[in-house]
Amino acid sequence: MTQRIHCDQCNKPLKIKLKTKSRINIKETYFVCPHCKAKYTAYVLDGECRKLQSEIRKLKHSKNAKAQLFTRNQISKDEYVKAIDDIENENKKIQSILKPKMDRLRHSIS
Repeated sequence: MTQRIHCDQCNKPLKIKLKTKSRINIKETYFVCPHCKAKYTAYVLDGECRKLQSEIRKLKHSKNAKAQLFTRNQISKDEYVKAIDDIENENKKIQSILKPKMDRLRHSIS
C-alpha cells in the first residue's frame, strides 16, 4: 500500500514505499524521501517481537472463534463475556511487553 504524505524535512510530497533492512535477528522497516533522502523508521522487530505479534494474532483468532460459538448458541453469554475478557486481558499484557521492546529496538538503531 502506498500513501501520499509530505516529508518533514523538505516538505515535498512522497509516496511511502516500505523497505526492509535485515540485521542479525533484527528487521527494520522504513521508507526514504526520494527528494532529500530523509529516512523514516516505521518499526523494528526482533525474534521476540515477532513471537509476541504471533501470539496476538492467535488471540485475535481465538476471540473470533468464541464469537462464532456464541452466535451459534454453543456457549452462553456469560461464558462468551468471560472468554473475551480473558483474551483481551492477555492481549493487553502482551502489548505492554511488546511496545516498550519495539521502542527500545527503534531507538537502538537510530
